[in-house]
Amino acid sequence: MPRPRRGLGLVEVLLCVAIGSMLLTAVAVAFRASFNSYKDSQQRGQMLNSARGCMSRITGDIRMSDAADVYDTTTATYNNEHSEFNALQVPGNTAAGLPSTGGSGVLGITLWKTHADSWDPLASSTNPVRIDYWFDPIQKQVFMKRTFTSSGAVTGPLVICNFVQTFQIYMLPILAPANPQANPPFSGGIVLKRAVINMTLANKDSNGARILADGGQDLTLTFSDSASPRRGQSISPF
Repeated sequence: MPRPRRGLGLVEVLLCVAIGSMLLTAVAVAFRASFNSYKDSQQRGQMLNSARGCMSRITGDIRMSDAADVYDTTTATYNNEHSEFNALQVPGNTAAGLPSTGGSGVLGITLWKTHADSWDPLASSTNPVRIDYWFDPIQKQVFMKRTFTSSGAVTGPLVICNFVQTFQIYMLPILAPANPQANPPFSGGIVLKRAVINMTLANKDSNGARILADGGQDLTLTFSDSASPRRGQSISPF
């Protein structure tokens, strides 16, 4: 007589379940890693776009400016940095000088423009535009505001960069000679020779929590750029 068929034993069932569980776990881990990598790439792209746009605006305005000065909302700090700038020192917010000498850089810059361009088509010597860039360490953002002194028109404050953890501008002043051929004539004075912008971005808010959810790692990106104002400044600094 044929032997009756028997099903799987308990041990065999447990082995099948264990093997199936390991396979499903491996698939889930691989899927999660792929998902995190995708989200990290998205976060990195957003941070890169934010930083590049910010750097482009600041350096573009510096290159087209006629005069520059330090910017800070704290009066005592501003007065100290302003004095350092006019003393032909690289101003620093807490410590003067270049990074190699312990300087930390200012938290913002004020620019003055007296000629029209694609960003400020209404700017002129009779209606100059004041451009302020500054960092808010509480909100982790860089702001920009444009003010036309004659017409009183104001644009901003506008957020031009998010995710910012550190932001420093090193302003290198120089004593410029008089230029009687400028319009109006430039009597000489302390002007900005070059500005270096350093910025660190991370996917964190003021409480340390992620601004963009998901992702598998805390991204940190560092950016640095420099710019010099156009030659032949037509007005003296502030």
